[in-house]
Amino acid sequence: MRAFRSGTGIAVVAGATGAGAQVVLLRELLVACGGNELAAGVALACWLLGTALGSGVGGLLVRRWSGPGLAGGLLLALAAALAGSMWGVELARGWLGPGPGEVVPLAGALLICAAVLVLPCVLLGVLFPVLVALVGGRQPAARVFALEALGFGAAGLVFGLGLLVVVPAPLAMAGVAAALCGASMWLAPQRSRARAWIGAGVVAALCVATLVPRVGRSSMFRGRPALQADSLHSRIEVVTDGELHNVYLDGLWAFATPDAQAAQWATHPAMLLHPAPERVLLIGGALSGVLPEVLEHPSVQHVDAVELDPALVGVLRGSLPGLEALDDPRVALHLLDGRAFVRRAEGPYDVVLLALPDPHSAQLARFYSVEFFEQLRDRLAHGGMVVAGVRGSADMLGPTQARYAGATRTTLAQVFGRITALPGARIVYVASDQDVVLQTDVMGRRLEERGIDAEYVTPFDLTFELGPLREQYLLQVLAETSVDLPSRDLAPTCFHLGNVLWASQQAPWLGSVLTWVEGLRVRWLVAAVLGLAALLALGAW
Repeated sequence: MRAFRSGTGIAVVAGATGAGAQVVLLRELLVACGGNELAAGVALACWLLGTALGSGVGGLLVRRWSGPGLAGGLLLALAAALAGSMWGVELARGWLGPGPGEVVPLAGALLICAAVLVLPCVLLGVLFPVLVALVGGRQPAARVFALEALGFGAAGLVFGLGLLVVVPAPLAMAGVAAALCGASMWLAPQRSRARAWIGAGVVAALCVATLVPRVGRSSMFRGRPALQADSLHSRIEVVTDGELHNVYLDGLWAFATPDAQAAQWATHPAMLLHPAPERVLLIGGALSGVLPEVLEHPSVQHVDAVELDPALVGVLRGSLPGLEALDDPRVALHLLDGRAFVRRAEGPYDVVLLALPDPHSAQLARFYSVEFFEQLRDRLAHGGMVVAGVRGSADMLGPTQARYAGATRTTLAQVFGRITALPGARIVYVASDQDVVLQTDVMGRRLEERGIDAEYVTPFDLTFELGPLREQYLLQVLAETSVDLPSRDLAPTCFHLGNVLWASQQAPWLGSVLTWVEGLRVRWLVAAVLGLAALLALGAW
């Protein structure tokens, strides 16, 4: 008990609650910023700067005022700030970000992170010198730092290893705030207990206000009926508009169902390039309508459908219609990471169809790398094909968009000898070691021979959408586009160029800055870091 009153136990509580708050807020900010990992970097930078600023302020504060009362008041203020931050994420996303489902620009992500994190981080920083003064004795700063690190590591493991899957984020943050209130009550002198109880009541009211909007509706689509669930991988939100169900993952639109037009164009043109596909590997797309279209081809005997998130399958299977294809005897559903499945898959496959979103995050960029394409090549049958696509344009590609689309082609060219590009709003690459010729008349004949009744993919549509003029224009643009470096696991060019495109669409100057960064050499960055470290060491000496 004396340890808590002397501040050492409070230091452990401060570290544990700081870790829990960081994990919860990072998760919420990633959702608010569309799952792009750059937002996590921005958030951590704001966290470090805020705590550093707070520590400086706290160092000045303890020279005039210190003691258990100050520490208890700071703990209450921190609890209130963290409870309000859950509401702050939604308010900041609404005021500073674009509409639901749209990509947040980098400047918007910075503003959202700063608006949500500044106050809690400054209070966390102020708390450190206050606890140092409270602990006292020999080397109090080292002791407080070690105790905070102990609490931070323990809570980080608990929160980071799956607590948020079991406990909703607002409820987890309410638990963090309750722990801070309890520590504050323990520190409060007898004469200040009434004020401490009033402060705890205010914090409890903030926690309840944060929980209320989450009951029965989505945080991002408030006021519209929605289904929401949190998993280890993402926040799942399903918004219903009549018979159409829109699925959002981490705040970004993933797909809509039923959407026969998108599903048919994502499947049939590539499948028609193979004379008789029998074994198919489908990574993604099992829930968005691609799988039923694959099964429309009568030669298909077996489909390995891979989906990353078991929670997504469970949520959609119980709430959305049209997923009967998952029960087809020809389908084997695998709920694990696509790269993990490919490493152990036996194959051989006639067609590998990557029905995935664009590499707008580092997680997705792993499926557009040389290393992954090499694994797929080793699982192909003779004449087999790998099909991967990125967003483009049917009629005109700008230079930044062309570089982004060309990066996937450059990466595939490192692994496969033949690459065919299908023009369209989504540029689809078909890669193989054998010749794959885009002949729309042959594709139309195969469509009829296979008896596929596709409303949106007909022989006429194939000739019109994939005609020679559009094909030649696309090949000419890609040939003139300079993308020398293929995308690799440790150097994801696709991810970088996706961020350049993302930034250019929001602020052209920011896209120019990211493009300029490409020219920097690693040795220059290392030299700059070493020079800065030398200057800091000299200043400290």
